[in-house]
Amino acid sequence: MDAGFDRLKLGIANGNYWMSTMEHEGSIVDHFSDIVGKCFGEWGINFTDLTRICFLNGPGSTMGIRTICALIRTLKLLQQVGENAIYAANHLHFHQLYQTHIACRRLPFCMVARAGFHQYLCLYVNDKQKLNVIRKVDGQHLGNDGEIPLVKLPHPSLSKEECVDYRLSQCLPLLYWVDPCIWQTASSPDLYQRW
Repeated sequence: MDAGFDRLKLGIANGNYWMSTMEHEGSIVDHFSDIVGKCFGEWGINFTDLTRICFLNGPGSTMGIRTICALIRTLKLLQQVGENAIYAANHLHFHQLYQTHIACRRLPFCMVARAGFHQYLCLYVNDKQKLNVIRKVDGQHLGNDGEIPLVKLPHPSLSKEECVDYRLSQCLPLLYWVDPCIWQTASSPDLYQRW
């Protein structure tokens, strides 16, 4: 599940294929339960049938991510999902893998996401096999090296044409990515709070 940028991406995978996928642009809170119900209803799947839940927990839309976290916490409370079945990854590392392995973007590049008024989370990517450290930088230091392309994650202040996105239909291999491991167990799902 991904609800980080005013759009919801939701899919149910079984091994190496998607059973169901849904993508919705716009208000997530108003349509979340309908979209989840439709996605699960296509195959008559219940939450108890899931062996793993993967979600992206930021940076991004606080309301969207909290909506996903509230669903997962409710499922845990109702014992609809196992304690060790919940995995979270941050958007920057997920997009790093998508851009390097699926979209085959040339290296090096610098991926950035808004983290505040004049602050950005910055991920310099120069190795296809290594997840780099995410740094927080001031806007004035962003893009000082004009030789390295900036790759921007969505933000309401940016037009869609300026930002990268991913196709849910192509990212199935990333759900099983273990080396290096981007998916961290999340027994108490919440927003990405390291920054």
